[in-house]
Amino acid sequence: MSVEAESAVTVMFLHIRRVLSVCPSACSHHSRIIRNLLDELAEKNLRLNEKLTHMAQRTTRAKLMSYFSAEAQRRSVYEFDIPFSRQQLADYLGVERSGLSVELGKMRDEGLLDFHKSHFLLKTPETDRPFPSAR
Repeated sequence: MSVEAESAVTVMFLHIRRVLSVCPSACSHHSRIIRNLLDELAEKNLRLNEKLTHMAQRTTRAKLMSYFSAEAQRRSVYEFDIPFSRQQLADYLGVERSGLSVELGKMRDEGLLDFHKSHFLLKTPETDRPFPSAR
């Protein structure tokens, strides 16, 4: 596995056994490190579970709808930007980019959503009017 940073970073390696065992003085810094690590671990676990929920859907459309619904619910609006390019979204959902693009086009033609690059607007199928947005 290799990782490449987008900007300059500082990496700190920790001796995990020393981090997870509380020091005799029970210092507040040590407790804070443990709390922060647990918070990060919990957040990552939630993100991975959400990704599994999307990927478990059988069709590309179902995967897209699962992902878009979760994004709309998280943001409490039906118009939002996603942090992915088309290829990144396809990789995230475990589908081919060409199939993803075809399905997005069909969904737009059916009046389910509108989009431009990474900006999406979910619509009501009954009225073909957009839901209220944050803008």
